[in-house]
Amino acid sequence: MSYVSILYDGEPIIKSADEVNVQVPENLSTGLKKRDTSKFPRYGFAKPVDMPIIPRSEWTERIKEIEQSKSRLSDLSYSKGILCKSQEKTNYCWANSIVYCVELVRMSMGLGVKYLSPASVAAP
Repeated sequence: MSYVSILYDGEPIIKSADEVNVQVPENLSTGLKKRDTSKFPRYGFAKPVDMPIIPRSEWTERIKEIEQSKSRLSDLSYSKGILCKSQEKTNYCWANSIVYCVELVRMSMGLGVKYLSPASVAAP
């Protein structure tokens, strides 16, 4: 079964695996093409960070350590009273997570708690 776009006259947007009669637009494909990593390197264009990978055998102990020291981001946010935004009665619910993250980043950088308004971010 196909689903077609109502915006673009009959353009397929979801195809089932057994369809073979779909016209593919010029210069587009329907399959995975291997990326040329010499032109488009993985992970963006920044230089790789030389940082050791934490062995899986150490994960449990490290998790226990940050739980006991209350140094997780969630622990810091609770201790400073930064709670998740209420999405109730707002048309700008999509901006709540963004604003909440900005508040957490500010707090984790030692800039203090500053409550921001999702509506001010989302509104025109």
